[in-house]
Amino acid sequence: MLPLSDSASGCEDAARNDATLQQGIRHVLRRTCLDGRPVVELLAHTAAMLTQCTELWRTEIEALLDSLEIVKTREGTVHRNAPSASNWNVLRREYLRVS
Repeated sequence: MLPLSDSASGCEDAARNDATLQQGIRHVLRRTCLDGRPVVELLAHTAAMLTQCTELWRTEIEALLDSLEIVKTREGTVHRNAPSASNWNVLRREYLRVS
């Protein structure tokens, strides 16, 4: 999968260039409060919200990784019930597409 930032810009580009996609989105939005709003505008707003969500996820994951350092024992091991660094790294790779 593409990183989120690439996906967001790709969605906007697709909406501008693909009439069938625009028609499909308009069909899905028919009889909703979003009916009649320009598809490009909706996707631009969606991309902005996804970007904001990504930043919040990154902030949260960094805070969790910092917490991981706090729960380490004097010997450098983590308490049995604490999540491991590899768990957080999997979250980062799977949800944020960052290494």
